[in-house]
Amino acid sequence: MIQFIKKFWKRGLDIGRQNQLHYLERQRIAILNAISILVGIFSILFTIFYVVSDFAQQYMALIVLPVSVFVIWLNSKQHYIFAKNFAFFGILVSITFWGFLARNTGSHYFYIALGCGVASIFEKKIFIFAYMITCTLFFTSYWYWNWTTPIQLDPSINYDFLNFAQIFVASAIIFFQIMVHLDINRSISKSYDRQLSEKNQAIFKLIDTEDKLKNSNNELLSFNNKLDKLVKKSSEELYSFQAAINDNLFSIVTDLEGKILKINLNYLDKVGFTKQELVGKPIVILQSDVHSKSFYENINKTIYAGKVWRGESKIKTKYGEDFWLVSSIMPIKNASGIIKSFLTISADITEKKVAQEKEKKATINLAQTEDKLTSILHNLSDLIVITDKYGNRRYVNNSFCDFFGVKSAEFIGTNYRNQDSEKISQAYLRLFNSISFDNPKISFLDVIINSKNEKRWILWKEMALFDKDLEINEIFSIGHDISDIKEIEFQNANFIAQFEEIAFKTSHNFRGPLTSIMGLINLLEEDDFDENELKKVSVYMKTSIDNLDIASRELATFIEKYNTQKIDSLNNHSVYDFQEAKTKHLNWNFKIRNYLDGIGSMTKNEAISHKHSELGKWYFSEGKAIYGHIISMQEFEIEQEKLHTIVQQIIDLKSNNELVKSELLFHELTTISDKVIILLDEVETEVRKYVVKN
Repeated sequence: MIQFIKKFWKRGLDIGRQNQLHYLERQRIAILNAISILVGIFSILFTIFYVVSDFAQQYMALIVLPVSVFVIWLNSKQHYIFAKNFAFFGILVSITFWGFLARNTGSHYFYIALGCGVASIFEKKIFIFAYMITCTLFFTSYWYWNWTTPIQLDPSINYDFLNFAQIFVASAIIFFQIMVHLDINRSISKSYDRQLSEKNQAIFKLIDTEDKLKNSNNELLSFNNKLDKLVKKSSEELYSFQAAINDNLFSIVTDLEGKILKINLNYLDKVGFTKQELVGKPIVILQSDVHSKSFYENINKTIYAGKVWRGESKIKTKYGEDFWLVSSIMPIKNASGIIKSFLTISADITEKKVAQEKEKKATINLAQTEDKLTSILHNLSDLIVITDKYGNRRYVNNSFCDFFGVKSAEFIGTNYRNQDSEKISQAYLRLFNSISFDNPKISFLDVIINSKNEKRWILWKEMALFDKDLEINEIFSIGHDISDIKEIEFQNANFIAQFEEIAFKTSHNFRGPLTSIMGLINLLEEDDFDENELKKVSVYMKTSIDNLDIASRELATFIEKYNTQKIDSLNNHSVYDFQEAKTKHLNWNFKIRNYLDGIGSMTKNEAISHKHSELGKWYFSEGKAIYGHIISMQEFEIEQEKLHTIVQQIIDLKSNNELVKSELLFHELTTISDKVIILLDEVETEVRKYVVKN
């Protein structure tokens, strides 16, 4: 039985093989016959299994059988090229129909077996790579489609077994291809050995040195066998390396003059040239103008010395665009050690370089912005403190240090809970500890004794800054001294109390004399009086009138005193909190930076409209109507509008991926922002003068 199978197998392999063909072509025909026979046999076996398993698509596997039979018939008629192409596309289409009509049965694993088989049946490498890529695309597309498309599985079918069987069959086909290779190689080797032995015997009869020649021939045979094995092993390894390079990397081969000999498809796709446009042309056609002449001289010096050059370089595409590669340039030498050409293996690192450059610019911009903001915060009149979420101080400004009469170095790193001089209240601690992502801002009024032993009212406003995980990173605290305002409140309360007192006294002082005067008038109207009685009535009436005059003078003095102190209080307090406005403007700068970096919650309208900011809303409501004639207010409106116009330009540049121009404009934005802070101080001064004057 085994002998019959071997005989049948050998006959199947020899179908269409002609002795006049090259032995490699005969080998390819034999492998094609083997694949066709195996595919036909396994299609029959799977059909039997489907029928026994009562599978819905019982005869689906037989779709491959006509292809196998027709391919063998074509080989027998010596239509070799047509047979190869028909075998590939016929089996490819059959597998595809099989996979779509009998899903989840593992038929797509035959794509792998078919892709492995093309290297054995086709001669030209371009067809081998093209067909292997085709099989890979079909396998990947089918796998993705099968994975994403819902399927109604038959519970009576063991799909795991079917998939395992298909994998086993695909592996078996690949294994049989290898065995056919080995069998044919052994057959060819034996044939050559036999022919060589016959020739050696003929030579031995003619030459007296038969033994020496025979020993030499035996050694030559042994060497040839070792050489064949070595070549075969090296070829397989080289093919694997080449396939890996072509699929994942860029490769190019140049001669000693720098002319391009070979270039893979990945490289061509990246640079935008065709193979005909580059082969035979000098490699400088791809070199970027970014690098200096000495850079390329150093590369040539290294590789012409027989060493490998490794490094990063920019390459220019057909359309003038640049991209970054990390490359290794290796000299290729012949058997005599003479350099014949150079092989360059490269990988695209453009995204990495762009990310590094962006990170570098962002670091520089952040440092510059921090320096400017630190300078502004240092010189603010408000008390500024930045702590971590536990209350440990990271920054205090000059006003804070002056208020407590302590140097900055003595505050940094300390916890505000442990500062006796500040005497933080428990209510404030509870509020401070309540700060979170849902409650990022708190306000608290506290009374603190300063370094001059003065009691000052400080309105604290705390705002939490969060990291990317929405955890508190820092807490920004602003303390605004409102002692003058509180003093006005106390004065007003005192005035109210005095007014109530004077009103009571005035009411009594007015009512008494008026009652007397009204009584005297009534007496004069009803009775007749002599001269003495009239004099007495006159004295009484004059006394009452004097009392009325005294009461009216007291009331006028109180009103004049109240108006004077009211004017003094207005002179020390503006109608709009410009300190808070400056703080919000600085916070707006932070939000703009975050918005341009793609983070934060600011809307685009808030970023580009000078009318929708907090200060803009006040200015375009009552601010402009009341104080619009002030020159500083007019200059402020111009700078504020210019500021938001630049933000719009930066957003447009960034949307067009013009990152360098957008960063340059951001520097101009910070300069105008500093000017806005200065104008806010001038506006506050002018507004306060206007309030006092009017």
